[in-house]
Amino acid sequence: MSYRMEVCVDSVVSAVNASRGGASRLELLTACICNAGRMEVCVDSVVSAVNASRGGASRLELCVALSEGGLTPTPGLLEIVKSCVHIPVFVMLRPRPGADFVYSPEEARIIKCDAAVLKKHGADGFVFGALTASGLIDEILCKDIVEIVAPLPVTFHRAIDVVRNPVGSMETIIQLGFTRILTSGGERTAYAGLQIIRELMVASMGRITIVPASGINSDNLGPILEVTGAREFHVSGRVPLKISWNQSKCKMGTGDDDTIYVTSYDVVARIGKVELEDVNPHLRGERVENHLGKTNLSSPGRDSNLDFPVFSSRAQHDKREKPPSVHPTKIQTSISPSQQSSFNTTIVLANYATELWKCCEKVEGKEKEETRGRDMITREPGTSASRPPRLHLFTLELDRTANGEGGGRRVGPGMMY
Repeated sequence: MSYRMEVCVDSVVSAVNASRGGASRLELLTACICNAGRMEVCVDSVVSAVNASRGGASRLELCVALSEGGLTPTPGLLEIVKSCVHIPVFVMLRPRPGADFVYSPEEARIIKCDAAVLKKHGADGFVFGALTASGLIDEILCKDIVEIVAPLPVTFHRAIDVVRNPVGSMETIIQLGFTRILTSGGERTAYAGLQIIRELMVASMGRITIVPASGINSDNLGPILEVTGAREFHVSGRVPLKISWNQSKCKMGTGDDDTIYVTSYDVVARIGKVELEDVNPHLRGERVENHLGKTNLSSPGRDSNLDFPVFSSRAQHDKREKPPSVHPTKIQTSISPSQQSSFNTTIVLANYATELWKCCEKVEGKEKEETRGRDMITREPGTSASRPPRLHLFTLELDRTANGEGGGRRVGPGMMY
């Protein structure tokens, strides 16, 4: 009796373990190579979106007026951001400032209209929350929004931080169909609200993703992830920029007209490095237990478990010259989609696939040194320049029988992710 089992992997170690465990085919998930897939960055401009994406963000929360806590963006902003970045973009639904999150019937109509329009303009998900005057979840409005944007995921934003009972309200949020909760634990910063965030994590039991937010930086991210056990987190990574050319005394509002805030590539990259080291302790030289039960001091860039190189675009990125942050005055020449960037990425992924196949062959006792190059990667027909090509990496098939005896092997184009 024969069987065929496919296993999804994102590292050499996972591939070898899957092969030893009886996998007949491996699917290499390239998204896991580029980043750990856990850092969401909130942005309110195209410049910030591009810098966040280059810095290693796995998802964007798009809004306007971050100084007011974030408001609903325009369809035009969403379309331009989507054309400049190649990661999911979640859209904020919040028609006005204020921390009450209690909306009038007219405001509810605005939110529903915005949700429908932004869904048509390519939003990958939404961020929303509404409460009643008594401090409870507005179940009617929340349910309507979830249904309007379905099947797109919806995050319940920091309205959870002003409800009377966060843990009890979480049950209602789960029942309404939300997929994530964005929270600071009821405090001004996530670090100050660690206890409540941890309680939400424990009570959720994996039914919904808890995303710590507010005041997270490269210094406190490690303790926040360690204490809460969170698998995702939310940052802004903003820095102030002075507008030197504006010498007018005319004021356009109550804020500082001479300063704008933009997400910094450097700040996001530093946070992303902490994130990567949290996922893979080998990169920071910690002692880890290998497959023989021995504890070794591993060096950054190496995986002592099987003495294989750790292939990580972000780990290698620190050794390369980093792209500069985009300044608002240079936006037209800096944010256009780069074919060269996509080409370089495909080369890295092709090399990764080749080395992964070699390692699997070596562990299985084979000495074949076949190499696969760029032909492993093909562009999906009809792919436009504004959207990156889907990557078809290799599939390693091991023909096995019920008694575990290996048969022939075939390496060919893999499955799309």
